[in-house]
Amino acid sequence: MNLLDLLLSHAQPGYERGLAVIAQRWVQMMGAAAFEGRDLDGAIETALRFAEHGAKGQQTAVLAGDLSSLVWWCGAQMDAARQARLGRAVRASAGATFDALAFPNAPMPSPPRRRTLWTAALQSPHHSPSRGAADLTAAILADPEVEQLDLYHSGPVAAPMKAYLVERLGAAAGRVALIPTDSENHWSSVIDRGPAIHHVWCDYAARLHLALAARMGPVTMYACGDQPPLQYADAYWFYHRPDYIARRWAEEGAPAGFAARYVEALAGPHNPALQAPPKGRREAYGLPADKVVVATVGNRLAVDFDQAFVDGMGAQLAANPGLHWRVVGALPEWLSSACAQVLGDRFSHQPYERDLAGFMTTVDLFANPFRRGGGDTAVTAMLGGAAVVALEAGDVGGLIPPEHRLADVETYFATLSELAADPAGCAAYAARQAAHVARLTDQSVLASEVKRLEGIALQRFNARRGQAPWRIDDAAPAPSEAAA
Repeated sequence: MNLLDLLLSHAQPGYERGLAVIAQRWVQMMGAAAFEGRDLDGAIETALRFAEHGAKGQQTAVLAGDLSSLVWWCGAQMDAARQARLGRAVRASAGATFDALAFPNAPMPSPPRRRTLWTAALQSPHHSPSRGAADLTAAILADPEVEQLDLYHSGPVAAPMKAYLVERLGAAAGRVALIPTDSENHWSSVIDRGPAIHHVWCDYAARLHLALAARMGPVTMYACGDQPPLQYADAYWFYHRPDYIARRWAEEGAPAGFAARYVEALAGPHNPALQAPPKGRREAYGLPADKVVVATVGNRLAVDFDQAFVDGMGAQLAANPGLHWRVVGALPEWLSSACAQVLGDRFSHQPYERDLAGFMTTVDLFANPFRRGGGDTAVTAMLGGAAVVALEAGDVGGLIPPEHRLADVETYFATLSELAADPAGCAAYAARQAAHVARLTDQSVLASEVKRLEGIALQRFNARRGQAPWRIDDAAPAPSEAAA
């Protein structure tokens, strides 16, 4: 079996084109023979070893992005040891690229008037990371002292996304420059365009320009859910509690210094116009009027649905005939058919729901699978009035109130059962989440949080000034220190 066929045999629907690109790229880098006789885990290990010992320049960054994609798309395993190895390889790659260069060593006594925002592709207003980049840009530019923001992105920006940026930013759009990162020519602008505070939002975690930015100025970095970052930042931020992040990142092999620089944020990017519509009618979505409706929604459900989640939901439905489980998103045909055969009319599946915001106003509970993603959908559910049941881990665990972050699978299903049996308790649970998400999506709070994060990052930058950030968190000495 060749590499592409191997990846496709584990893939969820819809990712065939991306997997073809990864397979072609890996064969070009490492040769087809490197993957002969390998299973998926063996292919992951082969690519990781190449990142550690054979990759050059941006190849390490590309491999890191590919490995992350395979976790999401194919259920590939990157355990703590592998994550730690990949992080060290990424930071070593930055050292190999930049150690020989001479950098300015000037202090930054007060905040500069320039900002940068580093992100990946600006695809569409319907793509949550792209929309979030525009919303975070608006929050940064809410500070009238900021004269210029350079928005670094990969790939072309489609007309609908440009229109969203203009609409979302209003008059502040004139202070924004779009700078593509598809060639290394953009690196010089990090230096030439003057001092800046750098913000990182959903960019490819291993891109070398992030190391360069951290050498030139303070960096804040959005930490996607509870996943450990790979590169240096002066202030990582998300919505989880610091003690949880310290424990989680240590379990996943991140350097201790990363968690020490983590900041719990009180709000995040959101478009205030994206509020829930008026409460909808269940019959418009084919939902039973006389049942407690539990919804599960996702783009990668074939990976998100592990055995513990499927078995637990089946047990819930078997024990409570008053429940109905609606799953929205692509599922393998065999899994959808098996659920329908076993659960009968207590289960329904639809591959896609165009009006997700309206749909969420009609359901009682949102059962989040045991996954890292799902944050945007959970916010939609809370805004729509559904009660979100989720484990502590991942995006969703950080977005719900701390007292609703459930510790284990047993507690998860016990909570789901209790809420399904108690309409008043379920409504109160949802009301607490609605109040929490109202603050979480308050963009005036986010603007204040951005200034707080910038202040922390600036202070820490001045304390580390002159150091190579790609070496701060790893024990290995710089080449000059080793020679001495």
